[in-house]
Amino acid sequence: MNDLITHAIIRSSVNQNKKVMPKSKKQSSRHALLTYRRITMAAGVSLVALVLVSGGFTRLVHAVTCSSISDCQNQISNLNGQNAQTQASINSLQLQSEGYQAAINTLDAQISSLEAQISSNQAHQASIEQQITANQQEIANKKASLADDVKTMYINGSMTTIEELATSKNLSEYVDKQEYQTVVQNQLTGIIQQITALENTLQQQKAQVDQLLTAQNAQNAQLASAQAQQAQLLSLNQQQQDSYNAQVSANQHAISALQSQQAAIIQAGTQSLGGGTYTSNICNNGSGTGGYPAGWCDTVQDSMNTPGNFPNRECTSYAYWYFTQVEGHGDFSVSGNANQWLGTSNYPTHSSPQVGGLAVETAGTFGHVAVVQALPGAMFQGRIVPAGEIAVSEMNYDFYGHFRYSYSPLSKFAGYIY
Repeated sequence: MNDLITHAIIRSSVNQNKKVMPKSKKQSSRHALLTYRRITMAAGVSLVALVLVSGGFTRLVHAVTCSSISDCQNQISNLNGQNAQTQASINSLQLQSEGYQAAINTLDAQISSLEAQISSNQAHQASIEQQITANQQEIANKKASLADDVKTMYINGSMTTIEELATSKNLSEYVDKQEYQTVVQNQLTGIIQQITALENTLQQQKAQVDQLLTAQNAQNAQLASAQAQQAQLLSLNQQQQDSYNAQVSANQHAISALQSQQAAIIQAGTQSLGGGTYTSNICNNGSGTGGYPAGWCDTVQDSMNTPGNFPNRECTSYAYWYFTQVEGHGDFSVSGNANQWLGTSNYPTHSSPQVGGLAVETAGTFGHVAVVQALPGAMFQGRIVPAGEIAVSEMNYDFYGHFRYSYSPLSKFAGYIY
């Protein structure tokens, strides 16, 4: 349980440090490693396990350890290779997800268009139904108004010609009655035919609209089903991406832990030397400042850029200043983090050291660079430099922006610039 609490503290501290880390760290020497080192020292434990927070839950990532520089580098290379493959899978999934989203958008547009048509047809259907209702009311009204005439026609129509003549005042009235009955019969027949035709037309229109609405609703249901399937595929795709991203994040944490251990292995055997001056400067940690300008030395680490565009109190800032100003190589040009200097320097690189040259470490997140002060067997600060080591001056060896002189094993350095 204590280990889990410690790991949680480490994760929380890492996140807090990330929030305040300035952008200039890109060209700092091993500042990411600084974050882990500081946390490890404050917690009083070794950083061999990490907590990964992904998808709203926390899980413990497998502990990572390495026993040598090459072992650390091999594990780091393997994890980087895994991340490259996983990232390729993520990129492929992202392309698929874009296709799913495009299909969903297309279906959504089709559904919206169809729903507009359905709404219009429903309004048309309601209008037809209103017309049918009004027509039926008109039929009822006309039937009521013609009821008396129909009754009269029925009564008169049941009389014989002699009876009808007998009830008429004269022959002219008889003729008028005959003509009136004929007109009324013709009107009744015409009205009935007209209403019947209109009702048939309206019923046909209603049937057509009903059929169209049934087809459109069925089509809408199919589109909604297809959209739901695409949404499900998109959700599964997103879950796969989240899983892959969690793997990449876990590997990155493991890489950082391995780089921290690698740097610790590299530093093993390095011996700090005292005897410095300029004790008032804040970059002095008991070994002086190496002549590093006081304006840069007395300022908070990484708060300003120095010549070469390197943040102050970093190993790159000190090495660039020393090589160009103290050694006089004003035409020196180099860029990137310390572990990139062997590839970006405009000066030749060598496999053996030379006094005044730059000793470059490539291991770790950003690498490290120091200035060669004395070779094996030479006197430096009243002592003979041990065999297999060189005396160097370096800034930010402890990730707090301090300066020191030290004996460093030759095995630490991948190459030298001079």
